[in-house]
Amino acid sequence: MTPRRPVVAGAMVLCVLAAAPPRAARSQQLTISLSDALTYYEAGERDAVVRALTAAKGSDTFALIPFFEHDSEAWIQADGPAEAGRRRLLVATFALETAYAGLDHQWEVSKAVVQWACEMWRKSGPPTPAEHTWTLAALALLEANFVPPSRATGLANPDVRAHLKHITERFPDEPRVSLALALLKEYEFWTGHYRLRGVSGAPIFIHNDDVAATVLPALDEAARQAANRPEAQLRRGFLEYRLGRSEAALADLTAAAAGDDDLTRTYLAQLFIGWVHEREGRKAEATAWFRRAYETLPALSAALALGVRLYEDEAVAVANGDVHGDERDEADTLVEAALLGAAGRTDPWKDYGYGDLRRWPALIAELRAMAGAS
Repeated sequence: MTPRRPVVAGAMVLCVLAAAPPRAARSQQLTISLSDALTYYEAGERDAVVRALTAAKGSDTFALIPFFEHDSEAWIQADGPAEAGRRRLLVATFALETAYAGLDHQWEVSKAVVQWACEMWRKSGPPTPAEHTWTLAALALLEANFVPPSRATGLANPDVRAHLKHITERFPDEPRVSLALALLKEYEFWTGHYRLRGVSGAPIFIHNDDVAATVLPALDEAARQAANRPEAQLRRGFLEYRLGRSEAALADLTAAAAGDDDLTRTYLAQLFIGWVHEREGRKAEATAWFRRAYETLPALSAALALGVRLYEDEAVAVANGDVHGDERDEADTLVEAALLGAAGRTDPWKDYGYGDLRRWPALIAELRAMAGAS
């Protein structure tokens, strides 16, 4: 199965990897050492370095691993013990960025790079706050490639499960582990919410949202830890919406929309609340909530939902003989702005089915700052 494609429709804009360079440029980039790449990365040339390294090594699936193993430790120790911790974090962060750059086209490389960095941390001594942040970013990256059960083990998402074991060993009190287990269960909704029905011998796939109900107990378990509660409420609210339980959905989503600690969660909760009201025929409330979502983050899903509502509001007003307003002009303006900005802004809804992936930009920015590469 191709990574990251069966869950939420729409391609994700990579924040690191741009178009591959011409063949002539690639041959020149092969000469760069990891030590040089890390030095440039530390100096702030992040995107160019990750892009060059990925383009140069992309044709040899596991060439990146000895590349890291051969050069990284010497570079970490080069400035002495006082700087070794920060430089180790920088190497590990660079490894994550390299893995993210190959997320959609060379996942086996990405996975191997993450596994190498994880092993590096375990060999480095006692856990540190920097490693803790790194493990959460790595979890978000691994959740970007939810996979079905393997024929050999019958177990889904072995990479995520292995990383959760590492997190538990190093940080036994980390609450995100129980939430990740709930997200693994939620993945069954994204891949298993169809049932097959034969009509005149032809297979027809029909949504079976009853699968959503099987996820709720896992989210309830995760929500027992306060740090997980807002995210669990967001996901509960969405599933309740899919089950047609509007009032229960609104209760969870309203709670999830509170606070400003995660604007992507606030945006999604407001968007989902708008969907609930729209389904219930409460058009004015839907318009208001879509507007709130758009004001939180001017992303495409909210822009389109609000634009449709504004068009309909004006049509209804005109049909009722009311004074012609400017709703359609506003709709055109905000949708156009969202489309123009889509290349540089990921819509959180597009990444929603991939666990913590939508938290990646914030986590990698935090790691860059901690490592002195921002």
